[in-house]
Amino acid sequence: MKAKNIADFKPSFNTKLFLDTNIWLYLYYPQNTTVAKQIIDNYSNAFDEILSKKCLIVTDMIQMSELINLVLRIEFRAYTNDKVNISFKEYRETTSYIEALANAKTLSLNILKSATLRSGIFNAEELKTMVDNCDQADFNDIYFANFCFKENAIIITHDYDFNAINTKIELYTLNNKYLN
Repeated sequence: MKAKNIADFKPSFNTKLFLDTNIWLYLYYPQNTTVAKQIIDNYSNAFDEILSKKCLIVTDMIQMSELINLVLRIEFRAYTNDKVNISFKEYRETTSYIEALANAKTLSLNILKSATLRSGIFNAEELKTMVDNCDQADFNDIYFANFCFKENAIIITHDYDFNAINTKIELYTLNNKYLN
C-alpha cells in the first residue's frame, strides 16, 4: 500500500476520514516523549485543518472498544512498574483502574464529539472473510481498512500494520516506514 505524507494532506469539505486509534491517542492522551511531541504536533496540525474544513470523521464501536482497552492496558503497565506481581484482574479492583476507566470514557466521549459513529455496515460473510484474513495483520486493522473501504474514507494512521493489508484505501501518515 502506498501511503502519503500527512504534511501533504489537503482535505476539503466533502473529505471523509477515519482516524486510527493511535492518532486519537496522539491527539487526546497525554504523552511526554520528545518523539511523541513532534508526532503530536504534526497530527494536531492535520486535525485542526480537518476540523476547520468540517470534514466528516467516522468511527465505530470496534474502535471505541480498542481505545478503552488500550488506555486501560497503558495505565495497567504504568501501575505495575512499581507493583510487578499484580494481574490485570486484580488491577481492576484498584482506584487506579477506576481513574483509568474514567479517563478512557472521557476520551471516548471527546472523540465522539468530533466523529460520527457508524454501525452495522458489514454482513456476516464480510466479517467471516475478515476473520479468515487475520493471519495477515491485526484483526482490528483489517476491520478498519475494510471499514474505510466501505465508507470510502481516508485513513490517517501511524501504525505500519496497514502495510500488510490488501484493501485499497487511501492512507496518510508520518510513519517513515511507509514514506521511504
